Order: sequence, then structure tokens, then C-alpha cells
Amino acid sequence: MIYEVISNLWMKRKSLCDRIDKGVKMENLRKKIDEIDDLMRQLFVSRMDVVKEIAIYKKNHGLTIENLEREQMIHQRSDICDPVVNDLYHQFINDLMKISKQYQDSIIKGD
Repeated sequence: MIYEVISNLWMKRKSLCDRIDKGVKMENLRKKIDEIDDLMRQLFVSRMDVVKEIAIYKKNHGLTIENLEREQMIHQRSDICDPVVNDLYHQFINDLMKISKQYQDSIIKGD
């Protein structure tokens, strides 16, 4: 009888500890994501600063916004070994280039 009580208490304690460990681990993982997001935000702003300079250069030199050769070059140097992550990363790059072109367009048009 006492063995069963102790065993049950031990199992409940272990279950509670496992849940706490998982909660702490999840909290730590989310903190890592937050740190990465902060870095990505800083890099995005830096990238947009350069995109603005490129837009001004293109405007001053009569160049078009779209440069398919450059876009292909970016994709070629952006491959990742994991095929699923690679596809997602290329989608991310496509979205980033689309945003960059929209920003260039707004600068060139003077919006």
C-alpha cells in the first residue's frame, strides 16, 4: 500500500517536472526566436536603407526597377541543403525582393 502511494506520488512529481521542463524549454526556444526576430528586423532596416540608395541610383541613371539577372543570381547563391527549408527560403527571398521593388517604386515615383 505505501509503495503504491509513493509510486503514485513519484509519477505525479515526474509528470509535473516533465511539464515544467517542457514549459521552460518552450520559453527558451521562444526567447531564441525573439532574438532572431530582433536581428532580422535590424537587418531588414539595413537592407531597406541600401534598397533606397539603389532606387535613387536607378532613378538618377534611368534604370528600371526589375533586374531579372540579379534576381536569378540571388536565388542561385541562396540554396540550402534541406529541400523543404530551401523552398521556404526561396519563397522568403521572393517576398523580400517584391517588397524591395515596391519600396524602390515608391521612391522613384516620389511617394
